[in-house]
Amino acid sequence: MTDRLKQLFLLAGFLAGSALTALEAPFCRLAGDHKAAGAINIVVPEKYPLVNFAAEELLVFLQEGGNQVQPSPAVNPDALCIVLGDCEMARAAGVSLEGVPRDGYRIVKKGNLVFISGQDSKGPADFVKGDSGHLDMLEVQDYATLFGVYEFLERFAGVRFYFPGKMGTIVPQKTLALPESIDLLDYPAMDIRTVGEPGQWYDEVRVCANRRFPGNVKLAKMRSRHRILMRNMSNSLQKGDYINRFLKTHPEYFALGNDGKRIPEYKNRHHCQICVNSGIEQEIFADIKAFSQGLPPSARNIPPFSSATPNRWPSMFSQGIVNLTHDDGFVWCKCPVCAKIADADQVSKDLAQRQKVSHAVWKFTARIADRLKAEKIDTRLLLLAYHPYDQVPDFPIPDNIVTAIVLFPGIQGHNASMDQQDALLNAWRAKTGSKVSLRAWTGKYNARAFPGIPAFCHNLLGEYFSRRADWFSGAFCYEGADQFIFSYLNVYVFSKMAWDPQRDYKAMIDEHFELMFGPAAAKMRQYFDEMEKIWDQEIMLGMHETALGGVYQVAQPYDLWRKVFSQSRRDHFNAIFDAAEALTANAADSLERVRFMRKNVWDSVLAQAKEFDALQETVKNFRLYVPGDAYLRPHFGTRNEVQTIVSVSETPGSFIFKFHCQEPRITEIRAQAKGRDNGDTWMDFEAEVFLNPSGDQKHYLQWIANDAGALDDYAFTVNEPSLGIKWNGQAKVETRRGPDFWECIFDIPKADLGDYCRDGFPVMFYHKRAFNNMKDNELVTTYKWSCLSSKALNDPTEWGRIVLTGRDENLVVNGTFKGLEDVAQSRKTYREMKTNPEKQSLRFDHEQFIRDGVSLHISSQEVGNVGVELPVDISRMKPATKYRLSFFCRTQKLDGLGLRGEIYWGNGVYSSPFKEQRIKVFGDNPWHRLSYVITSPDTLPKQAYMYVRIMQSIGEAWIDDCRLEEVPEAKP
Repeated sequence: MTDRLKQLFLLAGFLAGSALTALEAPFCRLAGDHKAAGAINIVVPEKYPLVNFAAEELLVFLQEGGNQVQPSPAVNPDALCIVLGDCEMARAAGVSLEGVPRDGYRIVKKGNLVFISGQDSKGPADFVKGDSGHLDMLEVQDYATLFGVYEFLERFAGVRFYFPGKMGTIVPQKTLALPESIDLLDYPAMDIRTVGEPGQWYDEVRVCANRRFPGNVKLAKMRSRHRILMRNMSNSLQKGDYINRFLKTHPEYFALGNDGKRIPEYKNRHHCQICVNSGIEQEIFADIKAFSQGLPPSARNIPPFSSATPNRWPSMFSQGIVNLTHDDGFVWCKCPVCAKIADADQVSKDLAQRQKVSHAVWKFTARIADRLKAEKIDTRLLLLAYHPYDQVPDFPIPDNIVTAIVLFPGIQGHNASMDQQDALLNAWRAKTGSKVSLRAWTGKYNARAFPGIPAFCHNLLGEYFSRRADWFSGAFCYEGADQFIFSYLNVYVFSKMAWDPQRDYKAMIDEHFELMFGPAAAKMRQYFDEMEKIWDQEIMLGMHETALGGVYQVAQPYDLWRKVFSQSRRDHFNAIFDAAEALTANAADSLERVRFMRKNVWDSVLAQAKEFDALQETVKNFRLYVPGDAYLRPHFGTRNEVQTIVSVSETPGSFIFKFHCQEPRITEIRAQAKGRDNGDTWMDFEAEVFLNPSGDQKHYLQWIANDAGALDDYAFTVNEPSLGIKWNGQAKVETRRGPDFWECIFDIPKADLGDYCRDGFPVMFYHKRAFNNMKDNELVTTYKWSCLSSKALNDPTEWGRIVLTGRDENLVVNGTFKGLEDVAQSRKTYREMKTNPEKQSLRFDHEQFIRDGVSLHISSQEVGNVGVELPVDISRMKPATKYRLSFFCRTQKLDGLGLRGEIYWGNGVYSSPFKEQRIKVFGDNPWHRLSYVITSPDTLPKQAYMYVRIMQSIGEAWIDDCRLEEVPEAKP
């Protein structure tokens, strides 16, 4: 018997009962007892790249489960034959895909034949290859047979695809057993199912070693059965190249700004802002018509998708649909026609004006849609309902417009914002009379982009889509994760709910923890659930009314690491993982996963906490280059009543420490202790020097002197018995009074310091103001040299450092503001930056500072930008090199977008970690250091500047010690 006759013989009994007469709801009909499969053959009658990959996936996982599987060129009566693809053999068997929606598939079994069939793209291009063509894969390619394979593996082999690789893929060791017959039809509830920016992979190992097959992140989306409608859902109009095509010849096509300039002339990021009451409407219609007629983009003078595909239209145009969504930061035109419709200056503040703008934008789109209908052009339009055109218009929306609702901040636990979002969704559902597409920013976006912290939303996502099961025709959720492992469970839950929002998400999540972590399921669930709650309730702070109106606020860096992830909470989570490891000690796979998660989703938090702690313990940066002056700050509080300067110098045999203490009560100073090693000198008006000469942060020396010349010296070892005052050195001290100051000069022999670090070591300077006849309620005021708020004096790990070699590598000129009061403003010294000089001020503050006795106090009485420009010594910089931008800051009642620091390289180029990472410093904050790594341009400009400003805010900020320093290369 020939192979062809064998196949016909095997199909003969298959024809009845497997064809669909009309589209039905998804179903799975099983009959007969389950029987072990034995030998399994995978048959691919019609080969093409996508079905070849589906066969590979099926083969790998069935073999990994312990089954005897091999490819076969034809069906075999002695084996279970799994036939893949929409092929003639499947159709001859009655497995029809007629009427099955996109991404739907059928799994049909009778006897020893199993057909897995879905609509596939069969072109010659290998869109499976590597990570190229990723968006094509999700947008224009069909690969439903692969979806069917994943369903087969999950339903019948027990495989779970949480994320690619051993750690995230569950493959039970069991022989495949199938019922006598299977008739399954499935397709997704939503036609858009994807997440944005799920994060980088956690290692460099490719799950598919074969480079012809997908890379890890692409593979994860394929196994999650993702689909997009278009690759660019927002910022779409810029893809039509309208600025280059029409700005010079038809400037009236573009939105008019405040100063009579068209918005595209500003050259900002989202500058394709059009006037919806201009002739550009005719040009856009002509573009759509040419696209629909199959003409190349060159017919309309539009650049193609890429130079390699000259006939492919740019991403604004896709399969039967054109996206007319405007650029982000929408600007309402101020031309006379538009001005009569709405006041551009009030759109963001006045809901009535916003409603008028939304009506006009949707009307613009509707006119084009109606014209397409009139000319019988079968092309749909997409428009996101995106602020400010997110309000429902008061006219019927043509049915050839696809409506997608944009929600920010997106999916959270129940709060007022969620109620408002639901009201908006329901208004649009009522207007359209159908389901709507959802576009939500759920994860780490803008100000929420805290590195190293997972934004778990697994329960919230499940609950959200379960409660709104019949609301959405599609959904996009922006994750914005820095690491894929942070978002994997979100992606899994979202993907399953987008396919079938009726599923039991609670049982699905329970199963995940049980399969992944075995005996430690409860502990690992505790960690994930508690972290989800922290993200939703303690890091996401919700909408708050500010001087800018309603502003969505998040935890600030200082609160994040001092309160949200306090040391006690870090200890708590460490204990959870310790317990999880103990519970899985005898379950090797579960233990490996627990340790994997600890490393990848908890240690990353600890690393960020450690980094922030290190930044706050800025002793590594708090240095005094000798000779130099140290300015003491209040030991308690923030405001200096008097100024205390310690001048440090050295001679061949000694270190000299000269205290110059401003003192308006000079005649009242207390000096009762007398002589050497009195032991009570610390009770007087006194000065102290602490040195840790070895730099070991353990052994230190201390000297105390008062106005009477008393001198006590001590030797201590931290947390160990010490000589204390019994140690005797050869230091000398001199003191003198002036009319309003006191000076104390310590001459400390280098010989007393032993083998001190020749390049410098930790030090602490301290001054106490004690007076005769002090009142009972009068407090002694004390000052120390430190940038920290810690009250400890005897911990060398918190001290600053004197540096005896080299120079200060800070590239910011005048970054400590010392002496600038007597200097004229210029680009070589400093310049004030104000948007409203009458309501904003900058002044030098000698009472509150960090470094050199003065800070810059920035104040704004109305919403605006105000700050300082400081020159950068570009001559000492290198191109394409990492530098650390940092400064100290303190804020008070700062309400708005907050404080920001950045480097301006000229020509509109910035290094702005605050803007790029959406970092916001606002409200009330004590002095603390902000520090971020940037990279200099490949080509250095002739000049650069550091800007530190409060942006669109009301309130006050103090800044000091603005620095830009090269980041040393890590030592191997």
